[in-house]
Amino acid sequence: MRTFQYRRRLETDLNEWIAAGLVPEASRQPILASVRNDDPNAGRTWIATIAALFAGLAVIAFIADNWAAIPRGFKLILLISLFLTSALSAAWVRDTRQVLSNGLALVASLIFAASIALIGQAFNMPGDPRGAVLFSAISALAIGLAGRSPAASFCAIGFAFIWIGMRLGDWGFAPWLSPGFWLINLVAVGTGFAARTFRASSLWHATLLLAIALSAMHCAEIAQLAVFQDLQIFGRAPKGNGDAYLSVLSALYVTIWTGIGWYGWRRSEAELPGGRTLVGYASWAALGGLFLLGAPWSGSAELLHRIILIAAAVFTLWFGAKYSLGWVRAGGILALTCTLGLIFVDLGLSLSVAALILGLAALVSFAVVFLLQRRSNRTERAQS
Repeated sequence: MRTFQYRRRLETDLNEWIAAGLVPEASRQPILASVRNDDPNAGRTWIATIAALFAGLAVIAFIADNWAAIPRGFKLILLISLFLTSALSAAWVRDTRQVLSNGLALVASLIFAASIALIGQAFNMPGDPRGAVLFSAISALAIGLAGRSPAASFCAIGFAFIWIGMRLGDWGFAPWLSPGFWLINLVAVGTGFAARTFRASSLWHATLLLAIALSAMHCAEIAQLAVFQDLQIFGRAPKGNGDAYLSVLSALYVTIWTGIGWYGWRRSEAELPGGRTLVGYASWAALGGLFLLGAPWSGSAELLHRIILIAAAVFTLWFGAKYSLGWVRAGGILALTCTLGLIFVDLGLSLSVAALILGLAALVSFAVVFLLQRRSNRTERAQS
């Protein structure tokens, strides 16, 4: 938790503690004074970081635009010099200006990635663009870990998503048979390690998004192997047993992210870092998998699928409200809204019938709330 976030939470807690008589009013200022203020130079440092990033991008754009006019021998020297300048500058200001160092490491990652393509073009080196993107992701992660830079590690995730996007259109692509796919998995592990080591929340969010994408590909491989005895998941439409394929894919994906969500909730209850974020993303991933991948979407199983969707959405909403998990609660609300809309589309309902169904759903919800309230009152009376 960042300093300003901790201080804001502490101020709120102090108000409650003082009102409850747990802490005297006179202790408010000494307690707040013990929490250091944020760096007053943080704003200037961030502006300097953005300026460094813009300068690096401007240099890359200028070199690319005038690439043909630069002598071949000087091209290599120029790119290496720019990379070393930004990397060494990031290392030089690491202890005094961490934000600026973070930005310079990002510039170094971008220059290195641009150098791969530009040098290959200058010296007529044959190669696959996807390989260049993969190498850029690995190099950005290495720079991020070596320079303790969340921004460079974040850049590695960006290159990883680009690589995945480039492979999605490949005919007959089998992720498990691709060495690049396993390297992207290593990049995800590395960025997760960096997020934990650097305590970078934005990097943790991006890593979870990459993990969601990679887990879907792993589940697709398992479902493809189980149903079709094949590993080629992209560029080929499944022939027959499509419902079985989607059912296995959805069940496996939802089970995995439900388990991850449970682990995140345990971390949140233990007040360990990253727990609330993990359970939030896991709930959205599980609900998304159930909604988008849930199948069979045809035949008699449609009704069962809709019932499961409603039950999962209501449970998620209740769970998020009970444990004050905002993102979980929001996921439940969105899933419930989308499910009701899906049911209306299935049945081709008029507004009057839709109003009747919504009214019945409201009555059932109020009944559940009433029963939960009675249970809570009994528990309080028993404890008193």
